[in-house]
This record gives sequence, C-alpha cells and structure tokens, in this order.
Amino acid sequence: MAIDSVTVDPPGVITSRPTPPAPPRRPRRSGVRRGSRLLWRTVITLIIAAVMLYPFVWMISGSFKTVSELFRSPPTFIPQHATLENYRVVNQQTSLLGRMYLNSLIIAGSITVLQAVTCSLAAFAFARLQFRGRKVMFGLLMTSLMIPAQLTIIPNFFTMKQLHLIDSRLSLILLGAYSAFGVFLMRTYFMSIPIELHEAARVDGCGAFRSFWHVHLPLAWPIIAVNSVLAFNTAWGDFFTPLIFLKSLDNMTLPLGISLIQGTYSQTSQSVLVATLVVSILPVIVVFLIARRRLIQSVATSGIRG
Repeated sequence: MAIDSVTVDPPGVITSRPTPPAPPRRPRRSGVRRGSRLLWRTVITLIIAAVMLYPFVWMISGSFKTVSELFRSPPTFIPQHATLENYRVVNQQTSLLGRMYLNSLIIAGSITVLQAVTCSLAAFAFARLQFRGRKVMFGLLMTSLMIPAQLTIIPNFFTMKQLHLIDSRLSLILLGAYSAFGVFLMRTYFMSIPIELHEAARVDGCGAFRSFWHVHLPLAWPIIAVNSVLAFNTAWGDFFTPLIFLKSLDNMTLPLGISLIQGTYSQTSQSVLVATLVVSILPVIVVFLIARRRLIQSVATSGIRG
C-alpha cells in the first residue's frame, strides 16, 4: 500500500493514511454524439439536394420522352421509349435559336465583366476610401435595392430612346453594367480584409488604385466569382427587360426565343419546349463549373472569418 499522505495525530506520533480510490470514469460519448450529428446532417443534406435536383433531372428525362409519355399519369421518371426527336426539332430551329443564343451570350458575358469592374471599384471606394458623403451615398445605393425594376423601366426607356439605343443589345448591357447588390456584397468582403494591409501599402507609397490592384483585388477573386455567377444567371434568364427594349428577331435573347417556341409548338409538342430548356441552361452550368473552385473558396474563407 502506497503512502499518499502523512498526518500527525497525537503529538510526536506519525501515521499514514491511504488516498481513497478515485470514482470510476464514465465512458465518453462525445465521439458517438459527434458521429450521430454528422450522420443526421448528411441525411438532411442529401434530402435537400434530392428535392432541389429533382426538377432538373425530371426536365432532362422529359426531353427524351414523347408527348403522350410526358403527360402520363402516374408520371414515369425514366423514359420507357427514349427518343431524340425533340432535339432534332430543336436543331431545325438553329437558324433562329442560334442567333438568340449568341445574343444572350454577348449580353450576359458583357454584363458579367462590367459588373466585376464597376462593383469591385465602387466597393473598394466605399470600404477603404475616406471622402465626404460616403455614408450618405452608400445609404442611397442600398435604398435602390428596395425599388422594383418595374418602377424604373419607364425612365430607363426614355433615356435609351434619347441615346437611340432602342432595339439594341447595348441598351441591355448598359442597364446591367452595375449592381447595387454586387457593390454591397463586395464591400462586405473588403471590410473583412484587415485594414493593416491597406495601411502597409500606403506606407510603401501605393496610391488608392495600386492598393486596390495589388492588395485587395488578388484577395477578392472568390467574391468576384460569386457575383459573376449571380450576374450571369440574372442576365441570362432575364425576360422582362429584353421584352421592353428589343423588338426585332435578330436582337432577341434566348428567353424571348423560348417564349416564341412555346407559342409555336405548344399545341403539337411540349417535349420540344422541354428539350429547348435543357439546351438553354448549358451555359449556366458551364459558368458554374468554371467558378466552382472560387465559390467553395469563398464559402470556406467566410466560414473561417466568421
């Protein structure tokens, strides 16, 4: 028996008392609980992903179905008689849809590039530069987010009419060249960058633009990719603005072309319309695949900073 403590009871008498045994430890269940939480999160994530992907997968499946099978009740998920006839009909409309496809690519691509330039510069100015009226101007910019686009369409129409840009792709590009939401999004990201980097660049002799170009812009590529994906998707699927400013078939965008096909083939084949929709979303998927690494980096970086 080990002597763990020594006490003096009577004067001059030394006795030893053993330390009482420690109580038994309870088995740790933190690992089990952590694994259970991870399992539930995985199951919930898979359910949400299945719900979100179901319309997309059903659209692809419906593009290979005949009209009778497309409206069958109960519906079939996998085509029983798969056919490429719908895509053959879409291919016959290449002369019309090809031009609209190109118009949408030019407009959406130009808007994406212009928003990356204008929003990043404006966001840097609001985040790092000190000038009179900065807070008031930013507040007015944020207030514009609450104004519906339908209220500004009339003054925008008369402005483009004065510039002789009605029925021109340039009118849509100029109207989408900036975004208040994009400025807000990038400004929030720039505010999260340590200001010591900006001050160090100023000490080294960098001006405002050189600080933006060499310090902030390389760090802002993830958020620029996020805004680019949002800008491209918005411009690609916009139907209201092209309907107001475009008139001729040569300048129409793809959403207007899909509406035209729907009016032409609605009584004969809805499957053709579904196949057209599948072809129309291919650029959006390509843009997402190109920017997916930046998107993941942006989410990971914001999670670390939060």
